[in-house]
This record gives sequence, structure tokens and C-alpha cells, in this order.
Amino acid sequence: MNDSNDFTQPNDPAFPTPVNTEFTAGLTIREYFAAMAMQGVLSANSEFEGDIPTYSVKMADALIKELNKNA
Repeated sequence: MNDSNDFTQPNDPAFPTPVNTEFTAGLTIREYFAAMAMQGVLSANSEFEGDIPTYSVKMADALIKELNKNA
């Protein structure tokens, strides 16, 4: 976790493990949100003109920012 006042941190695990587990592995929240955004773009708009990965990461960052507005 980060010491920031924001509730949602981009590098927090998307699927946290129990506290007494020695390691964390897997996707970060930012990676998970970006993957979901990419999935939505690819499934909804076959004629998207742009860099889909970059757009997806920007959408993930925007969601994290929005989630932290009321944290």
C-alpha cells in the first residue's frame, strides 16, 4: 500500500491475498482496469482509430483518479 491519502493506488494488487501470505503476485489494479478497458474497446468498436493499449491505460488512470475523488 502507498502512504497517499488516495484510497485506490495504481500498483495495489487487483486481487489481494490474505495478510499472512508471504508474497503477492498477479495484476495490479491499474493493469486490471486497463485490461478491462481494452476488452471493452475491442468488443464494442471494431473501427477504433488509435493506439488501443495507450487509450486503455489512460482510461484506467482516469478511473483510478475518479475513484479517489471521494476517498
